[in-house]
Amino acid sequence: MKKNIAIKFLVGFIIMTFSMTIANSNLEEKMENKTYETLEEFEKAEGKTCKIATDGCNTIMMNNGKAGATTLKMCFAPQKYSCIERINDKKTNEEKKAEFTKENSETCQIASDGVNNHTNINGEFIVTTRVGYGPDFEANWTCIKEKSNEKLTENDKNLKNHLKNQIGSANVDKIENFLKIFDKKLVKLETEEKQKEISKLKGKVRDFLFDIHMKNPADKALSPKDSFNYNFIKYLDLRLTEIY
Repeated sequence: MKKNIAIKFLVGFIIMTFSMTIANSNLEEKMENKTYETLEEFEKAEGKTCKIATDGCNTIMMNNGKAGATTLKMCFAPQKYSCIERINDKKTNEEKKAEFTKENSETCQIASDGVNNHTNINGEFIVTTRVGYGPDFEANWTCIKEKSNEKLTENDKNLKNHLKNQIGSANVDKIENFLKIFDKKLVKLETEEKQKEISKLKGKVRDFLFDIHMKNPADKALSPKDSFNYNFIKYLDLRLTEIY
């Protein structure tokens, strides 16, 4: 009888040891490098961020930063506490960008996600630099350049609406399509080059308007052709001021 009990105990011990070896092997894959000698140290350091912990053998469910329910395996190795599953309360990089855009699209012109710069184009932050992201990248959005104070006045807004009616919806669509193409070009440029392109376009537009003024006497009405050209380009000028 005693021999049978001993055999059963030995078999049970072997099975338990084998199970513990597998369990510990799985735990080691999940364990982080940081371990603690006592439960108190672990709770103080990582209790609030840990969902499931281990003492090197048993699994411990954390509850409000404290050890809760635990498995009851027989353990022989010294206890070392570590976290094997974190509380998943971090926002994704996409969520961080959406939140930043919602709060800053009206006031921020150029933003950084912590690695790359993004330019505000029609209320959406478009990446304008090309630095690679690491596998553990976590976005940290900040505004690095506020929008220009050059905004349309009420008179400018009224003029824009007037010109919109004058040139017609088909020509307004042409201007908007041009601006979309221009936006796509800007996305491919570095921030400094992008600003140069914007300044260059604004300069050409205002030079065109100036030339029309210079070739027409102030006391005479513009010809129909010059009048249309002026209205068309002036509308573009106001849209550029509005966007950039």
